[in-house]
Amino acid sequence: MGTDVPLLNDYKQSYFWKRFPQTLLGGPRLRLGYDAPLYVYLVQTGLLALPAAIGGAFTAMVELDVLRHDVAAYIVACVVCFYAVGLQVLTYGVQSRAAAAPRGAESRNDVLLDEDGVSFTSFFAAETVKFVVPGKQYKVNVLLHAVAAGTVAGFAFVFLLPDRLADLYDSVALVVVWFGGGWATVCIALYSLVVNSPPEPAVFRTVDRLELAALMRPFYVLCLVLTDFILWLMSQTADLMAVEDYASVSICLHTMLLLLPMLWAVGLLPPLDVLLFWLIEQGLVCLLGGTPMASDLRLLASFIAAVACAVLVGFIPDYMAALLVAACSGYCQSLDVAGLAEYALYTCRRLPVKKSLGSAWNISITELLLHLVMIVLVSIVTWLGTLPISVPSSGHSDVYFDEVVLAVGYTVLCLLAIGHILGKLQQVYVFFGFFRNPLFPATIFREADFLQRKRFLHWVGYFHRLLYSGGKCARHLFAEL
Repeated sequence: MGTDVPLLNDYKQSYFWKRFPQTLLGGPRLRLGYDAPLYVYLVQTGLLALPAAIGGAFTAMVELDVLRHDVAAYIVACVVCFYAVGLQVLTYGVQSRAAAAPRGAESRNDVLLDEDGVSFTSFFAAETVKFVVPGKQYKVNVLLHAVAAGTVAGFAFVFLLPDRLADLYDSVALVVVWFGGGWATVCIALYSLVVNSPPEPAVFRTVDRLELAALMRPFYVLCLVLTDFILWLMSQTADLMAVEDYASVSICLHTMLLLLPMLWAVGLLPPLDVLLFWLIEQGLVCLLGGTPMASDLRLLASFIAAVACAVLVGFIPDYMAALLVAACSGYCQSLDVAGLAEYALYTCRRLPVKKSLGSAWNISITELLLHLVMIVLVSIVTWLGTLPISVPSSGHSDVYFDEVVLAVGYTVLCLLAIGHILGKLQQVYVFFGFFRNPLFPATIFREADFLQRKRFLHWVGYFHRLLYSGGKCARHLFAEL
């Protein structure tokens, strides 16, 4: 590529400068690419800054001792909630009246405009209202998003009070900067709930059917302000948290609030649905001992089953029974139970197995019996691990037992390390992808060499699966010891 070739051509630059301000500011389209009346930009700017104006007015009342801060927070939350509902009701009313009216030639859009162009005829025209406030797809979201917007505004009002900022920063200039920047972030987050959600760089699904994208930015703001509020309540009790520790954490939370628009603009924060399922998967794998699933439905089913097992174990009064249930359920959760159940269902009904199941479960009766034997062994070892083992001659209890446990632990670590190495040997590139694996066939045109290396890699894969299964089973046995 020559030095004169631009990174973005004229068309892409025009598209970028139309989309990036919309993403950065939370949804208002202040650069359209065609001529539009001035009131279109003024209305969007006013809707963007209105929550900050409401919060600033009630902040002045709190500073002048006209209202208490808790009463003002409730009022701000209610005002923002009614503002969100009223704006959506106004939009539905204008669009319903426009749909019922006869469509004349003067109300048709200009066919020479761009595909996203709008012909603005007046301030209260249906096209103008639909462009500025598109409206929610589902009417129930009007109420839900309004309540969410009021909640975020109420907590953010308390979070950005100048008295609380003055306790954190000695400079008045820093208080002003953090107060203005914080309310700017809150306005950007509330615009997606109240008016219109912006195009996000981090997208997981092409179609947002449930309108979850509008909840993404307010969710992160609410996490910060709720964390600060909970820590503030804890700091009021000296036994739970020191005031100095709360001040340090609160400064970090206020700084993160100012950085949120930049993180949203570059797409570093995941969408809400992706974050939720990621947290569920991490909880299933790291906390409950489960295994990752291929679909959201299987993930939810496995997580619910794992949580049910954990709750069941907590309510079992007998220690031995609780330990046996925990051991057996932990081993079962390490397997793809959903895939195994579906495979067994197709096998019992003598139906042709789906291709998607063949890659995950191509088991035989021997392998199924192996898992049943391992469940029995897990139960036996769990029972043996609760028995007191002592050495009568020396008088020291559990000496040899601790040595056996240590030996088993090192054996499991060796098995897992060897299994990891064998797994890496089956990849085309090794060492973080920097070097090509010399064991992998370089070409398929030399048939003898290709078949020889393929046969060797087949045995490597066989031993890898054997060691991985054995190491996983031994890990569960060792965990119960």
